[in-house]
Amino acid sequence: MSAFLSAQAVTYSLRRRPLVDAVSLDVEAGRMTILIGPNGAGKSTLIRLMSGELSPTAGLILCEDENLARFSPERLALKRTVMTQAIQVSSPFRTESSSRGAKRRGDPESWGAPTFPWIASLRSQ
Repeated sequence: MSAFLSAQAVTYSLRRRPLVDAVSLDVEAGRMTILIGPNGAGKSTLIRLMSGELSPTAGLILCEDENLARFSPERLALKRTVMTQAIQVSSPFRTESSSRGAKRRGDPESWGAPTFPWIASLRSQ
């Protein structure tokens, strides 16, 4: 059985410095694969390469024996899910402005809670 995802002698360089150097790895469907190594070893970069987020400077990434570089963004989305290390949540509202509008006279529970309709529906359940 061939690997679902395969890195074949993959290299990724940034400003002439290799971050991943000639790495090969096969990932089989239905199996858990763990990458272990020290900080700066290139684990996250290899995952970004194998997910299609980055393109290798050399080598090949295959998904079901097909070159990952040929996948459209839509096709990539159907094949994989990526969870990044850092999650940044942003909102167009400042805390002060969203909480100011939520205060209802005589209802201290509402103070500091944003006024979004779905919050009220959650409270009523």
